[in-house]
Amino acid sequence: MNFTKPTILYVDDAEDNLATFKMTFRNHYTILTALSAREAGELLRSVDVQVIITDQRMPEMTGIEFLRSILPDFPKAIRMVLTGYSDVDSIITAINEVGVYRYITKPWNENELKIAIDRAVELYNLHSENYQLMQNLAEYNRRLEHIVRERTSELTNTNLELHEANQEITRLNALLKEENQALYIQTLEEHEKTLRALYLAQQAELRMLRYQINPHFLFNSLNSIGALLKHDPPKSKEMLMKLSDYLRYAVYPAVYDTVTLNEELKMVRNYFDIEKVRFEEKLEITYDIAPATEYVELPAFILQPLAENAVKYGMQTTTLPLRIYLGTQLNNGEFCLTVANTGWLVASVEAKESSASAQMESLLYRKSTENKRNSGVGLRNIQERLKHVFGERYSFEIYERDAMVIATIRIQQADNNGLHRSSTGSG
Repeated sequence: MNFTKPTILYVDDAEDNLATFKMTFRNHYTILTALSAREAGELLRSVDVQVIITDQRMPEMTGIEFLRSILPDFPKAIRMVLTGYSDVDSIITAINEVGVYRYITKPWNENELKIAIDRAVELYNLHSENYQLMQNLAEYNRRLEHIVRERTSELTNTNLELHEANQEITRLNALLKEENQALYIQTLEEHEKTLRALYLAQQAELRMLRYQINPHFLFNSLNSIGALLKHDPPKSKEMLMKLSDYLRYAVYPAVYDTVTLNEELKMVRNYFDIEKVRFEEKLEITYDIAPATEYVELPAFILQPLAENAVKYGMQTTTLPLRIYLGTQLNNGEFCLTVANTGWLVASVEAKESSASAQMESLLYRKSTENKRNSGVGLRNIQERLKHVFGERYSFEIYERDAMVIATIRIQQADNNGLHRSSTGSG
């Protein structure tokens, strides 16, 4: 493999020092030498240099003066100074002014200087990688803002469609009340149009749910990734890819009404991994997925509201760390999905003191004081779409037991292939 050797510029007014330096390190680096600051400046304008090493005592200007003069035009290069013992105090004083990485006393030791140069090259490469990551993040933010603007426009259009659909439903209901028995056939046709309008309204609500990405989650995720850039660039890149995959799944509509459990789990794992970076040891996730359930079909985007509720309300009600369990089972033709978290239900006092069905009703239709929309829309959407896909073959429960909030979805298998999509089939 071909590796480009790092380029080192050594500035010294003594030719024998330059010759010795070049002879010593030419096998390791590309060595450029200059007898004066003026000559060094001309070289820097024509060649990319990773490390600049200068002697402190030179007739035209000192090494520190030379480094100060080139700092505005060549800020990325790592700067080092060679000095005699008598210059050490003045060098230490000047280090903060020009960002000198290290100073080496004369006469220099070959091994010591080689180690110092290697570390300077590593630092240069790290700075370059961080700069590129920041550029990539800026470009990603720009593209993300563009996507958000597009989705906002689509959401506005969807709201208009919903308004028009509601107006149409109101008009048709009024017509149905006014029609008499003589117009029975015509009434049936209008009723069919009403059902179609309701179906479109349901589909529009699902699109709204997908587009309502929590801005706090998005901003917190980007802040966490930005913080990782300082001390763990590879981890920040990994988390950036997870956020990208999560958003791609969230904002683009599904091709089918149902997806496999595996597809849903990919998005939820990305979501939990991103939240894990934010909350660190305050959040613990346990997965217990039965292999036999991996290709069970579910309505698209069914797991995300349960995952978000577990994090949001678990953080509000539990003693940290918040522990979340996500598991599946398949027993005697019944598929069971469980999402549980430590804490307790966020429901009204009246519902807590009444029946389990009243608690469920409170969760599905409670009003949120944090924003203008119903906080229960996600759970209500889950219940309605399960009923649409599975009819009476499902159950959906949320209850509190042993300091845990437990959400379960149970689906009875209709026949041998009633729950699964083949792992080798299309879609």
